[in-house]
Amino acid sequence: MPILQQNDAAAVARYTEFVTRSPWGNLMQDRGWAHVKKGWVGEQVYLEQNGEITAAMSIIFAPAVAGRTLAYAPRGPVCDPYDTETIAALMREAAPALKKHRAFLLRFDPELPRMPELEEQYRKLGIRVRNDGCDKYD
Repeated sequence: MPILQQNDAAAVARYTEFVTRSPWGNLMQDRGWAHVKKGWVGEQVYLEQNGEITAAMSIIFAPAVAGRTLAYAPRGPVCDPYDTETIAALMREAAPALKKHRAFLLRFDPELPRMPELEEQYRKLGIRVRNDGCDKYD
């Protein structure tokens, strides 16, 4: 299960390099983003093929209500947003971390223009698309 081991310096360096060099990377997907606000905790999940990271998602867990957390992958995941199989695989990899932190919701928001065809593909994965009436800053 590729959940990033925070105490493994080589794995952390590999993850950081992938996010930094990926065309889909974003500062908000950096491991350090979890430390922006007090009380947030971060976990990172990734996929590999032939020993190389192919997709990643940094998730921050923010305290919510009743001992539950909100899981948020800001501007993530770090992969081709049109590759819905990879998106689904990352969500499966994230499941143990979501359970561990008692998350009631995983929210992610890749920075993309509105694309009804892609939104429909996400819906078919069971992802609730909530961008009607929103611009790229919402």
